[in-house]
Amino acid sequence: MSAAGVRESGGQVELLDLPDPHRPGPDEVVIEGETLLVHGAGGTTGGLIVQLAALRGARVIASAGPSNVARVAQAGAAEVVDYHDSGWPDRVRELTCGAGVDAAVNVVCGGSADTILALQEGGRMATITGDPPAADRGISVADVYVRPDATQLAELCALLGDGRLPLSVGSALPLAEAATALERAIAGGNGGPVVLQVRRGRLSEFVPSGLER
Repeated sequence: MSAAGVRESGGQVELLDLPDPHRPGPDEVVIEGETLLVHGAGGTTGGLIVQLAALRGARVIASAGPSNVARVAQAGAAEVVDYHDSGWPDRVRELTCGAGVDAAVNVVCGGSADTILALQEGGRMATITGDPPAADRGISVADVYVRPDATQLAELCALLGDGRLPLSVGSALPLAEAATALERAIAGGNGGPVVLQVRRGRLSEFVPSGLER
C-alpha cells in the first residue's frame, strides 16, 4: 500500500489509527475535530492521508501544486495551499487564525523544516522522509517508516472495497514490466499510483482468503 497507515519505529506513533476516530491517545497524530496539515498531498501517499484524515472527521489543510488542487480538494481537503509559494506555512497559519495546525504530516523530501513552521505550540508532527526537524516549541516529532501490519492493511482494504477510500490508479502494468513501473513511480506525475497486475490464477498465493476482489 503506502505509508498512509503505518507506525513509527518502536510503535510510538501512528499516522492514522484507523479503528476508532473518537479515541484520543498519545500514539495518535490526528483525532476527530482537529486540524491536520498534509504537506505533499498531490502524491499517492499524501492523497491517501488526506482521505483517511477526512474519514476521521479532521479538518484537512493540504499543500499541493496547482495541477493537483482539484483532486486534493475532492479527496477531502478543506483548503489547499500552493507549496511553490515560499510563504505557504504562513498561509496555513492564516487559515487557522494565526494559531497553527494541531498536527502535520510531511511526505515531501526536504519539506519537514517548513512543515513544522505551520504547527501550533505543543503540536504533533510525523514525517516519512527521514529528515525530521529538531523538536521546537514543545512540538513532538516522529520519523515514520513502513512496517508490515496485517490488521491495518485489512482495514485499508475494507475501506477500498466499500468505496469509502477511492483510489484512482495512474497506470497499470503487467508484472513482467516491474522495472518500468518502478521508474514511473519514482519519476512521479502519474496522477495516481502505479499498479502491477498479477494474473488472477496466481493472486491467491499473495492475498489472504477473503481479500481478493
